[in-house]
Amino acid sequence: MRTFKYFLLFVFSAYFIACSEENIVETQVERGKLVNATLLTEFTKEQLQQTMALAQIETDLALKYSFKLYKITYTSITPSGESTILSGAVFVPVTTAALPLFSFQHGTQAKRNEVVSNKFLFLYEGITGGIGASLGYVSCIPDYLGMGDSQLTQAYLDNKTSAATVVDIILATREFCSKNNIILNNKNFIGGYSQGGYVTMAAQKSIEEDYSDKITLTASAPMAGPFDMENMFNGLLASGEYSSPGLPAFLLYAYNTYYKIADLSAIFASPYAAKINGLFNGSKTIGEINPELTTDLKLLFTPSFFTNFLENKNSALWTAVKQNEVLTWTPKSPILLLHSKADGTVPYANSEKAAEYFKSKGFNKVTLMPLDGLDHIQAAVPATLAMFAWFQTY
Repeated sequence: MRTFKYFLLFVFSAYFIACSEENIVETQVERGKLVNATLLTEFTKEQLQQTMALAQIETDLALKYSFKLYKITYTSITPSGESTILSGAVFVPVTTAALPLFSFQHGTQAKRNEVVSNKFLFLYEGITGGIGASLGYVSCIPDYLGMGDSQLTQAYLDNKTSAATVVDIILATREFCSKNNIILNNKNFIGGYSQGGYVTMAAQKSIEEDYSDKITLTASAPMAGPFDMENMFNGLLASGEYSSPGLPAFLLYAYNTYYKIADLSAIFASPYAAKINGLFNGSKTIGEINPELTTDLKLLFTPSFFTNFLENKNSALWTAVKQNEVLTWTPKSPILLLHSKADGTVPYANSEKAAEYFKSKGFNKVTLMPLDGLDHIQAAVPATLAMFAWFQTY
């Protein structure tokens, strides 16, 4: 099965019936409040099936509904706690039945406009939203802070901001459904892949600890995420080589933006330090950023960074990493961890550690489902289809 590289080929432009609705505007800024909703397109079940066939996606899942795709904006918070407005997409099945709600969190993307609210179904997560809607879920997909309409630096792998993004789009989607006579039942699902797996885990923690009076979570599927941040970071830098240097560079750039670790020239070696702001200003994809860097991390980062920041466990860097760990609570809702054992980007050990940690806390409603022989990108679609099959058991 082929995945991401086909997603730019899938959608027939003739399928898009672009139109807009009246804006829905709130005068008071509160978290999770709907600001605006615009209808982007309508898609039939048959068009979705043809799209999936073009992408060589095969599934036994019983697609049922056509759906409408909306772009929404909603209120949320920045890492410093200030109010901000974020964007996202909402897929609504065409039916009068009472529906469950599903929030899907996308993987790492550094280019600001490479999001579903802008690209419709041209992206993997757009297909995921479409499948979810055709199965009968009101599916929402947050763009994230720093993505879509948000012009800030992306808060990459920031625990609290990631969680707030999901909590707030769920609340805003509920408000949207209420205002448009879309009936929701009491089931709520969340899932995500790669960075989205981390964001999903952070969201479940936040929902269960702080928002259980507003959101009752039915089940969660955090897939192939960097759940064990400290050990993953240690292993990555100890090895000295990494095929996608844009990822650790992105993490350090984001953490330095919001946690003020050091001057960029103290972290990144020449000539890379001079490039960093331009690489992570929202104009480039990770695929475009990687060739601008080096896979030898000891050349990408300064020698003093390794000694002063990495070896000192009380440094600003390690404080930020530890602050953003997600394996720090005992879950309540069932969890499915899907991960390929051959994943060289986010090692399978991350999901093993998560399963072991939760079971050590007496939580036994966690299932680790390994996938074999697939790299990080190849495993995304099979994992997502398995996630939907598992959700349908609830």
